[in-house]
Amino acid sequence: MTSAVIGYGRKILFSAVDAAIHRGDVIFLSGPNGSGKSTLAKALLGVLPLIAGRRQCSFARLAYVPQSSQFETQYPITVAELVEQGLPEPLLLMACSPAARKQRTQQVTAIINKMQLSGCADLLLREVSGGQLQRALIARALVCEPDFLLLDEPFSNLDRSGRSETAQLLRSYARPDTALCIIDHGDGLQHIFYNRVWEIDQGRLVARVKTP
Repeated sequence: MTSAVIGYGRKILFSAVDAAIHRGDVIFLSGPNGSGKSTLAKALLGVLPLIAGRRQCSFARLAYVPQSSQFETQYPITVAELVEQGLPEPLLLMACSPAARKQRTQQVTAIINKMQLSGCADLLLREVSGGQLQRALIARALVCEPDFLLLDEPFSNLDRSGRSETAQLLRSYARPDTALCIIDHGDGLQHIFYNRVWEIDQGRLVARVKTP
């Protein structure tokens, strides 16, 4: 984004934002509660139109992991069905050939196993714990193998062990041909694999030098 003005209607949250994301980036985005981190995320993804400025995107497959606390768990779908929503054309399953259907199932099963969710794949969303839901949302994003992945507080609802495992998974996913932007408060555990740091400071997006 260049010279971007971001907000809702006439309410401006950010002005003159210049933000470039390159392949290989793993960005840590932080800021106080209510500072507009999620709003900025929506603008980066193109979900929220810019009030002014320009947005260009060179990534072919974008994925987003929302905060699990804001996700509606009363939908009558299972964990496996939620994860499958991350694959292209989930509404055209009836037209899938047996081979395509098998491939989709294999993709979903593989990421569910990787996220250690095999024991709850057939459970409804309201039947799983907060940590399991968080991992299911990450699995839904990863199943399509995106080249740009934005995660909004992906370590919430996870204990220290779960945060460590999830951080290692995301670290292994970060490659020279992908980019990650992770909104987080950070406790020093996950910060080790970020290579860029963005901080929201009084309506400005500030690039900080990463400290060891």
